[in-house]
Amino acid sequence: MDLNQLYKIAKDNKIIIDRTCPRELVAVSYLFPDKTMLIGLSDLSCAPLGVTIEQVMAHELGHCLSGTFYNMHTPRSERQPYERTADEWAVEFIMPLSKIAEARARNVRSVKELSQYFRVSREFVRKALAYHGT
Repeated sequence: MDLNQLYKIAKDNKIIIDRTCPRELVAVSYLFPDKTMLIGLSDLSCAPLGVTIEQVMAHELGHCLSGTFYNMHTPRSERQPYERTADEWAVEFIMPLSKIAEARARNVRSVKELSQYFRVSREFVRKALAYHGT
């Protein structure tokens, strides 16, 4: 996984990246009325332990590229499908099944080891393994 690849995907899809997101937010995706898309990224100071900028940006790109936006008035109970779709896009980008198989062939097996190998949080590894059914 490469941050430059994520920036290229954003650029190719005309998605604006703003690194001045308020610190109380980890990130936000926004669709303007003119269909312009923006991803706001914070310095991750309020992100859970182990979360990387690549992981957050892949998730937000998942929202943009799948069109799964919601606003602050959307009830929490209705947000889960949008979040799941963004997570799935991030998983497919960062930890596709083929890359997990490569890691396991190198004897990288535990959640902790996979987390270090892919440079993502342990929670992300758990989501990826559940998504792939492994």
